[in-house]
Amino acid sequence: MSLTLLNSNFTQKGIINLPLSCELHERLDGEKTLNFSILCKNEPWQLIDTNTIVEINGDYYTVAAYTKEQQSDGLRILNAECEHYSYRLNNYSFDSFAITSTVTGVLQALLSGTGLTVGTVGSTQTLIFLINETMTKRAAIAKLANQLQLDLVYSGTNVSLVSHRGSTTPINVREGKEIIVVSEAVDGRGETVKRSYSCDSLNSNTLQIGDAINLEYDSLNISGNLRVVGKTYDPFNTKTTNLEIADYIYSLEDDFVAILQEAISNQKKYYGVSITSENGIVIDTKNGYGDIVGKVIFNSDKLTFQGILPDGQFEDAIYFDIENRIYKFKGNIAVEQTALFPDGGGYDSGGLTVDKDVTIGGTLTLNGDGGIEADGQILQIGRITADGISVTSMAARDGNLNLTGSLSPTGGINAGGAITSGGAITSNGGVINIPVGAGSYARINMGDNLSITYDATVPDRFALSIDGVTILDISKSLVTFYVNVSGVTAEYA
Repeated sequence: MSLTLLNSNFTQKGIINLPLSCELHERLDGEKTLNFSILCKNEPWQLIDTNTIVEINGDYYTVAAYTKEQQSDGLRILNAECEHYSYRLNNYSFDSFAITSTVTGVLQALLSGTGLTVGTVGSTQTLIFLINETMTKRAAIAKLANQLQLDLVYSGTNVSLVSHRGSTTPINVREGKEIIVVSEAVDGRGETVKRSYSCDSLNSNTLQIGDAINLEYDSLNISGNLRVVGKTYDPFNTKTTNLEIADYIYSLEDDFVAILQEAISNQKKYYGVSITSENGIVIDTKNGYGDIVGKVIFNSDKLTFQGILPDGQFEDAIYFDIENRIYKFKGNIAVEQTALFPDGGGYDSGGLTVDKDVTIGGTLTLNGDGGIEADGQILQIGRITADGISVTSMAARDGNLNLTGSLSPTGGINAGGAITSGGAITSNGGVINIPVGAGSYARINMGDNLSITYDATVPDRFALSIDGVTILDISKSLVTFYVNVSGVTAEYA
């Protein structure tokens, strides 16, 4: 028996054959330490630092702290406190973690890049493992063990999760034969009363960590099925061993209370919900053949509804640009009922941007100063009908409807004010109606030279003018005229 000193690469650099004292301590929840003291005169004390790995019985411990002291008789002593090699997992932490995998896969993901490997795993279950708080990897592994009710075993550089550590068949333990109970602790905090016992074992090899025992101890009125949850002993002197025996197995520390709801079995259907570290919460939509045809993704940076494309890729169809506070749509927006945006509704600084055509099968109503804005100009509309444009009042800021391009409706255009167009106004078989009230007139100007006037101040008066000169002046209740590109011809009946 000896303590072998190794460097960080597990290369031997010294051996301690006879320490002054040595104590190994281990608990079922994964706590595992080694403390020893040596005489600096006889042992290689100068080789010990906080990078030193100590090997004993095939297990590894890292020197976490040490002290050197000189006694009154001149002897110098080094006291070292060591933590199991698995404690290096405390150097790795994350704010969130999510994975869907087998227990082995989850454990491999947690151990990735740490120098530790997966040992024995006593479950083939597939689960979703989620952590949404800052946590070290060692604490996360302890949480995984508690959630699945598996026993955690650290040995060498391996991490194992077994269904039961130690004997599953209760070992009969008798008062004064195998153990001597030193103290009893009762904790009534929590949902159940917890009892634990500190015992001195008369044979350190009789009971091991995790063993189920049946204890009968009449002098302290102790009787029942318990379990060995802790063991402290001197590996160089097996005569002295302290055992911790308890009537509770899991939740040994309140920090690791099992929350079984957080481990979702992947063998059941949960409405297509999954949680990943890359996307957060993902809801899948499947067709009748079980193919995924849509997704909804929720996380702190993204709110997205995705649809599948012909090539099998997914495209954002509806999503919220959180940084710019913009809802974005790809496709058509169908409104089957009234969409109301009241005055003063807080939409002044917002807007609706549409890159494609907008088709309205019903009525678009704009109240008060509401309007449709294009390139900084507001167009106020009373009503839009499907067979044309029927206008109660259509005006830009100057009161007129100004068109720089062409307006080609398939129906009629009814206007109560002036229509000014920089392009062509075409009516395919329809009629352009210009209502004229009594005592007023209406005029159509075609460039600077030609104008057609209907003057209601003179009953049934029609006039055709070129360069401001009246060429044709007719008073009749019905007038028909034709204009073509080769000249001007007017007919009336």
